[in-house]
Amino acid sequence: MVKMKLKYKTIVYLVIIVIIVSAIFTYIIINYIKKNQERVTSCKYLNNDRYNEIIDPIYLIDCFNIFSIETADFFEDGKKINAYIIRDNKNNYGFAIIKDLKQYKIVNDYLYVYETLIARSESYTRVKYNQGDWQYPREYYINGNIQKILYKSPNDFPQYLKVEISSGEIILYNNYSSMPEEIKQIFQELENSI
Repeated sequence: MVKMKLKYKTIVYLVIIVIIVSAIFTYIIINYIKKNQERVTSCKYLNNDRYNEIIDPIYLIDCFNIFSIETADFFEDGKKINAYIIRDNKNNYGFAIIKDLKQYKIVNDYLYVYETLIARSESYTRVKYNQGDWQYPREYYINGNIQKILYKSPNDFPQYLKVEISSGEIILYNNYSSMPEEIKQIFQELENSI
């Protein structure tokens, strides 16, 4: 009889523990979903059509002003490369791919992005016009329009981007000597953080 009561108590305690753990787990999941839905709905310019009206919050890392940062993983030689794309949702295009979330920061209404190459040249989009050499196109919002710039190599892509956070206007820098001192400091901090 005593053994029966002990087994009964053990089962009751286990059931109570399972219920408590399930309740905590459910609470965490509901909170996570709610926070991600708030992030998606607060992203004013997010283009839902890209996701067939369903945005998976796992892919949306951050959203502020007209920008979103989303996962953009890809494969090279059978290896997964983790990356993030920075999108201008107002002008509906992606303008930078970064490997680390420490490669961008906002200072005084500007988004600063330190963009390094994350793959071999062949992995980047390239085009060939007529019988010419391969060219690597990039798009940037400059002077009120999205402009396509063709580069001979991904090594020629600008690494330093200064973006006005309300309009999306981009200023491109290839090296430190072409930028003002206060901007140079910001990019050096980004470069040293990774």
